[in-house]
Amino acid sequence: MKKLNLIAATLLVFSSLGSMASVRTVCNNAISAGTFSTFASAQTASSNGDTIYLQGSTNDYGTININKRITLIGAGYNDSAQYNLYSYVDAIGFDSVQSTSGASGCSIIGIYIANALNQNYDNFFGYYSPSNVYISRCRINTMNVYNNGWVIENCVVNSSFTIEFNNVSSCIVRGNFIVSGISGNGTCTGLIIDHNIIEGAFNNINYAVVSNNIFFYAHISSSSNTSFNSFSNNITIYGSADVLPYGNNSGGNNINNASNTIFVNAPTSTQNYPNLLNYNWRLNGGTGHNAGTDGTDIGLYGGNYPMNFTGASTLPQVYYMNINNASVPLNGTLNVEFKAQKQN
Repeated sequence: MKKLNLIAATLLVFSSLGSMASVRTVCNNAISAGTFSTFASAQTASSNGDTIYLQGSTNDYGTININKRITLIGAGYNDSAQYNLYSYVDAIGFDSVQSTSGASGCSIIGIYIANALNQNYDNFFGYYSPSNVYISRCRINTMNVYNNGWVIENCVVNSSFTIEFNNVSSCIVRGNFIVSGISGNGTCTGLIIDHNIIEGAFNNINYAVVSNNIFFYAHISSSSNTSFNSFSNNITIYGSADVLPYGNNSGGNNINNASNTIFVNAPTSTQNYPNLLNYNWRLNGGTGHNAGTDGTDIGLYGGNYPMNFTGASTLPQVYYMNINNASVPLNGTLNVEFKAQKQN
């Protein structure tokens, strides 16, 4: 049996892409199905609006720097995603090579980012802070948000989550498992924190909308420098009293001091990755069921963007391939059987 490692989207979705956009594949395995072996070379060949697939690999792709408005799609961050391989980078930086736009408007989907998202420094332009960045289904050790228009969705943040700028006018954090609290830089009028599980308190966040989250042993009421936030339809789980809203914050319909038994299966303490995969974080149909502001479950599996812990994108991926005939005569037919599946 011969197996090939590739993302099925490279085979199946060309017809759905606009005629002006190009798709490029990257694979750094010794036996590669990718057109390029490095992200840098694929990005050099790309234009704004193009898509780059970073295939699951046994090798680390290192630190990559994005300087164009591209869509970067990996195989996921969980080794169950594609041939027991995932797309792994050390860190992702945003460059100001193009100065006026650079990485603004880029999308990053299905990547394991072992360290952090970084804004890189340019000797002429200074630090580059891209806007309108979409990050989905990634596993990130350190999550840093640098500008307005960011959406962070269905990610596992395993260490810290920081909004690095003041006067947030638009930023959405939804459907994530955040193994920490969230720190801000002051006024967060346009910050929406919705349908997450959060395991830590807030710091320096003001005027945000916080709804439909589960604060799991977070002791959210111990947050510091947080005022005028709206807390609605959240659940707190803690060993002692943890009541929303607290201090100068407002809101209603919160469920305070619930038990961990609201989940199908959950521990009695905070969990990080990969241990959190040992539990089922869906609600068991009682407390919090259909109790969100939108009429869906509070937590990860409510809303329009339910969690998927493989990190695989919604594009189909090949998980099985077999070449049925070992040899092919001249002008013969190569019989290939493959199976693919799409993640929700």
